[in-house]
Amino acid sequence: MKKNGTLLFEKNGGSAAIVQNAGGISILGDNGSTVQSFDQYFNYTYKTFRGVSDNQHLGYTTVRFLVKANDVYSKGKIRSYNLGDETEVNSEFLNMYWDADKAYLTVQKDGTGSEREFIVGHHTNGCTRYNNTSNIIRWSISGTTGTKMYINSNGLTVYGRVDPQGQKTRDLGTTAARWRELFVGDIDADGTVTANAFVGDGSGLTGLPSGSSTLSGLTDTNVSSPANGQVLIYDAVSSKWDNAALTSTGGTISFTAGAGTLNLEAGGMGPSDSRLKTNVKAIENSLSKVVEMLPVEFDWKEGFEDVHSNKGKDIGFIAQDIEEIQPELVGSHKDYKTLQYEKFAPLIIGAIKELHTQLQEIKSKLS
Repeated sequence: MKKNGTLLFEKNGGSAAIVQNAGGISILGDNGSTVQSFDQYFNYTYKTFRGVSDNQHLGYTTVRFLVKANDVYSKGKIRSYNLGDETEVNSEFLNMYWDADKAYLTVQKDGTGSEREFIVGHHTNGCTRYNNTSNIIRWSISGTTGTKMYINSNGLTVYGRVDPQGQKTRDLGTTAARWRELFVGDIDADGTVTANAFVGDGSGLTGLPSGSSTLSGLTDTNVSSPANGQVLIYDAVSSKWDNAALTSTGGTISFTAGAGTLNLEAGGMGPSDSRLKTNVKAIENSLSKVVEMLPVEFDWKEGFEDVHSNKGKDIGFIAQDIEEIQPELVGSHKDYKTLQYEKFAPLIIGAIKELHTQLQEIKSKLS
């Protein structure tokens, strides 16, 4: 029925149910209510949209339904119904509400408990969910079993565990797909730390405790640091110092002491088996080479502590001079030339043998 420029939809009995004015604004009225002015908020305590069953509701007694211009507001909860028999499904299954300046969208886990979760996706086929009782955010992936990542109220992130607080072991990936790089601050480890590669000069590794760890080929069976500053390495299995070993495959092991001195309380040995060598021949002109070498005394320059720890006056040779005489005696470290002084011994012995031969010849001539 149209009245005074307004279109009215009335139920049997004459009272308005829906009203639409010339501006196109529609307003829902209840049974027997008086339609109010269009430029005001409509705050009805109980509004009913009448259907065939006379029982299809928009809201409850405590619900507020507000309309103004193009905005629609609900101050109550949105509940679920079965379309067939209109019975309520899972009370408070989905709630939308606000108070003060905060808005909420909550999903209850089931229709009986007080625990609520907000879920994006399907709870068994991959989703993100937040539980406001246990304060945990978790992620699951379709086609996998269980939760794959947790963030609990303490901010702890765990991958591959169902309960980060109940599991002592924390996995970052699986055996076949571990994280390639992990950037962290301080790490406290009670067990073994294993890595496929170690990058850097190790200057940040301080305070290694007694125990077991593996760092790119360096196996620390037992390392202890007494109060006097010594570093002791021994075999923790047999509790013997003579079983300790530092090994490197195709690399270099460097020892640095504050005073520039390395003290060994046992002899050193190197490979020398004939089965390991070929093109074996005697060193020629050993005596002339030794005579050509110039022993010098000198002072070490300051400012090269990253290369060596020597200080003050010293004696030795100049590597560049020795390289011109016997290149095999010269090596390098950090782009600086070094000398392998242990290899001087064969050259000196060769020179002594030549002197001995000359001495024998002189004795033979004199006799």
